[in-house]
Amino acid sequence: MSYQKPALLEAVGKVRQGKERNFVQSVEVLISLRDINLKDPSQRFNIESLLPHAIKKEIKIVLFADGDLAVRGKNEGLTVISSDKFDQLVKNPKDGKKLADDHDFFLAERQYMAKVGRFLGKILGPRGKMPKPVAPNVNINDLKENYFRTIRLRLRENPCLNARIGTLSNSDEELADNIISCLATVTGKLPRGAQHIKKVYMKTTMGSSVLIE
Repeated sequence: MSYQKPALLEAVGKVRQGKERNFVQSVEVLISLRDINLKDPSQRFNIESLLPHAIKKEIKIVLFADGDLAVRGKNEGLTVISSDKFDQLVKNPKDGKKLADDHDFFLAERQYMAKVGRFLGKILGPRGKMPKPVAPNVNINDLKENYFRTIRLRLRENPCLNARIGTLSNSDEELADNIISCLATVTGKLPRGAQHIKKVYMKTTMGSSVLIE
């Protein structure tokens, strides 16, 4: 099934008709699939996808690092976990779980990758939040800007997935473009592409689902 931009813009308009809230609601896309064998590992995925437009909502990023990289990360507003804090996380699994639940993305200086996998992998792995390695001279600001446009797409036990593709602060055009990008990524990972798409819905945080037709 192919979704054209006019249909997406119409759905965005319906989503905006929901009850106003005293906070900026996220906008999510929900994709229902068919004829997928999720017992086959090759048909499951856990990937990050870059959208054309930034999601106008705060994101939280953890950086495991020491030295200059840790200082620059802290200056850019990242949650920095250096050696002493890392040891505390290892000793207190509840703190590790809270860190995982409260943050969207995880990065690590290369020297931390093995340690994170060994001591925090059982917490971060099931959540699809294992860190990506970063070089000591990485541009933190560029990384942040990319993550404002990044979503995580996970297809595991159930033949459906959802992703936040923006907020009501995004324009209608931006939301429609982001949905098109999200659908393109999903269909690109499926054996028979768009033939596996059963239905697609949009909704806000507190709103009802709107079928995209």
